[in-house]
Amino acid sequence: MTMISSQPLFGPITFVEEKNETEPELDEILVTFTPGENDLLRNLPKKECKCCCCCLVLFLLKKPFPWPVLIDDSKGLYLGLVDILLAYCYDHRTTEGDGSVESPWTICKLSPTLSCLETFTSLREPVIAFLRRALCYPLHRHWGLCQKLLQDVYVILKYGSCPGSPF
Repeated sequence: MTMISSQPLFGPITFVEEKNETEPELDEILVTFTPGENDLLRNLPKKECKCCCCCLVLFLLKKPFPWPVLIDDSKGLYLGLVDILLAYCYDHRTTEGDGSVESPWTICKLSPTLSCLETFTSLREPVIAFLRRALCYPLHRHWGLCQKLLQDVYVILKYGSCPGSPF
């Protein structure tokens, strides 16, 4: 019977050697921002709310971008935001405000803007497209729920940055 190696396959010395080989140094991971990006991050809204993604999108749409704007159709952009808000409200209602691992899938599946890059020209189009998807794809398919979602989006858009919004 012959031994291949005199060192054990696992021990404190081999563990430290493997750890030092695989992890990069902290100095290599650091990210630096330009002064313009730092200013933009400093000027983000300081309000705490449950729908931070909506507030961030609305904040960025109000401010001039530090880069060239690639979208000429702002109406289509806002109509796409209505579509995404409807999907967000569906997920918020069905998970009772506590998102799950299925939340991104649900939002992307219900939003035609995210799932198939649909663009809209009137407010009626994203609402009908969302209602069709909400009554076909998810687990909870109910017309009353869809009507509540329309009211939820109305409340979000009415209160803006969420000081009095229940979301």
